[in-house]
Amino acid sequence: MPLGFFRKKNKEPVVVAQEEQSERNKVNELLSAVDDYSRLTKSFSEAKNEYDVVTRYLSDCEKIAALSGDELRVLKNTAEKIDSLNKTRDEYMNRQRGISDERIMFFDINEAVIPDAIKRLKEDEKYQDTLKRDMSYLEGEKLRWVMSRNDSIGEMGKLRIATFIVLGIFAVSMIAMMIMYLGYKSDIPLWLVIITFSSVFAGFFILIRYQNDIINGKVAKKNADKAISMLNRVKIKYVNITNAVEYEKENYQVRDSRDFNLQWEAYQQAVRERERFKDANSDLEMYAKRLLGLLASLELYDSQIWLDMPSVLYRTGDMVERRHELFTRRQKLRNKLNSYIEAITFQKKDIKRLMVKYPEYKNEVEDILYMADKLIVSGKE
Repeated sequence: MPLGFFRKKNKEPVVVAQEEQSERNKVNELLSAVDDYSRLTKSFSEAKNEYDVVTRYLSDCEKIAALSGDELRVLKNTAEKIDSLNKTRDEYMNRQRGISDERIMFFDINEAVIPDAIKRLKEDEKYQDTLKRDMSYLEGEKLRWVMSRNDSIGEMGKLRIATFIVLGIFAVSMIAMMIMYLGYKSDIPLWLVIITFSSVFAGFFILIRYQNDIINGKVAKKNADKAISMLNRVKIKYVNITNAVEYEKENYQVRDSRDFNLQWEAYQQAVRERERFKDANSDLEMYAKRLLGLLASLELYDSQIWLDMPSVLYRTGDMVERRHELFTRRQKLRNKLNSYIEAITFQKKDIKRLMVKYPEYKNEVEDILYMADKLIVSGKE
């Protein structure tokens, strides 16, 4: 008895669980089918809307293609002008400029003083080069006169030594002649006389050369001092002008006057292009309004889109290509819609089968189907 009681009590939860699982399976099967149906109807509606838009654009193309006479000529001229202005704008936007936007802004702020600054920097650099050449020349002059003075001093030292030698020779020869003449009462040899007189002449020659070296040394020292003095003055000027040049280069952020001038020319070119860009924008706005006014009389679905493809309006080949693209796209969408309709029809039959199989959920499923069918109906309108 106790065993039977417990076995009976254990069966009830199992039965309840099976019923709940069966109910969940029904609901899941219905929800899955209804969800698939809803997604199909939504995709159909989106494709149908796209199909309608493509059809309207195709109709716009046909309306434009049907134009003739002055109206067509004015439309083509306006569209061609818009296309040309768009290209001008694109060229400006995509062009690699030789100057950065930051430098353009800098030149905009300092535009009034830039030409004078370039001229001043160029003149300062020229003066700097002149002073540099002068320093090089004066360095050479200083070195030349210092070497000349050193040469004179060196020769004077050698002449002093030569003087002692000549005096020695002269003294020896005189003593020899006196001894031979007074002591031995003999004749003086000719060669000894020649040596004596030669030493005298050599002494005069040394004296003259020594005096010349003294004079040359003084002149060289004077000229060297003068060159050094001038060199110091030029160096001071060179340092001052170099500081001025470096300040100008740092102030205007340039390497030299040539770089400064190149940047200025690039800036002027950028300004001219900027002005052309502004003019192009202004003209583009005017021609865009004119084009939209011309298209307004045709009552197009979307007039604004032609501003993005003006070439289609004045090039026959582009219009033909555009219409072909729309035809092809619409055909693909039509095929897609047909496939959706087939899938929706099949899915709806499956849902009706489930409604028969599970009648207790008929009302809920019919409400969902009604909402989904409204999407299909709105898509077909």
